[in-house]
Amino acid sequence: MKRIASIQDISCLGRCSLTVALPVISAIGVECAIVPTAVLSTHTMFQGFTCKDLSDQIRPIADHWEKEGFHFDALYTGYLASAEQIEDVCDFFDRFRSPDTLIFVDPAMADNGRLYPAFGPEFPREMAKVCAKADIVVPNLTEACLLTDTPYKPQFTEDEVKELLRKLCALGAKKAVLTGVGFTPTELGVMAYDPEKDEYFTYIVDHLPQHYHGTGDLFASCTIGAMMDGRSLEDALKVAVDFIIECIRITVASGKEKYYGVEFERAFPFLLFGDRLMTVSCIGVFFFSMTMSISFAMCLSILKTNPGLAFGITTAGLFLGLLPAFFIQPGRTVNAVLITVFSLLCFVLLRYSLKDEAG
Repeated sequence: MKRIASIQDISCLGRCSLTVALPVISAIGVECAIVPTAVLSTHTMFQGFTCKDLSDQIRPIADHWEKEGFHFDALYTGYLASAEQIEDVCDFFDRFRSPDTLIFVDPAMADNGRLYPAFGPEFPREMAKVCAKADIVVPNLTEACLLTDTPYKPQFTEDEVKELLRKLCALGAKKAVLTGVGFTPTELGVMAYDPEKDEYFTYIVDHLPQHYHGTGDLFASCTIGAMMDGRSLEDALKVAVDFIIECIRITVASGKEKYYGVEFERAFPFLLFGDRLMTVSCIGVFFFSMTMSISFAMCLSILKTNPGLAFGITTAGLFLGLLPAFFIQPGRTVNAVLITVFSLLCFVLLRYSLKDEAG
């Protein structure tokens, strides 16, 4: 199993930062270790929240992990609580980066043309040091402008976005992704740039007017999780964008208070299967129906005078057969082999039971 170390704050209540990263990355099937940079009672959309800075814990955690020889397939940073943590995070990268470790930086510090209240005007210059060490950097438009000393404006042309991406890579990042990109008021999405290939990638969807706190954290967590699950950057970006849209739709439909963030928990089936969800559901219904019919036919061929008992035994058998799924998690190859073997076995048993019935 792949392992990510996520370095960012954690809110005790509210869907953002590590409160989002941990469950999303885990649901994808990737281990998520955490380095909390601060603990907040709620996320910052609420008034009067408490905040405990954990800067003094970053290096001790790194010391312990280094002593144990832990390896990470990806290092993923989000909101850093202060400029002082920048040096600690850069040191963390140097200590745990290996040839097969991906450094993924979400420079969470601003939105809608403004820095977050906790940061002073010098903070983007410090954050640029973290971005310089990144394999992939994923700012929004506001953060990209601050990092590259570009004047912010609500709408950018495609050429201007490409220029921003090139400037981000000039900081030192190997690839750059811009979120919140839209060239008309009715569209929104992402654009990525790979300077080694000099190629751009764009994925745009219909713009939804609702705005929720924490969707940037959700996007970054989903993207790095999907990449660690074997998807390319382009495919991972599609998964993340589509997942965010589905989360927003579910949250809007629920009518719940938007300050908590999007109800991503209810969209997990979409994250796991995406646009294949309906296909997977239909296949599942088909196999269940086929298994039920085969099992019932077998029992009925033996208990010809007691169909009720035959149906009861069939139901109990299906329940017992399902129990291992909650305790045993074979790999995809093993899973496919087991499904094939048992499907063939069911076919053979059904054939003989029907043959005996005909005889």
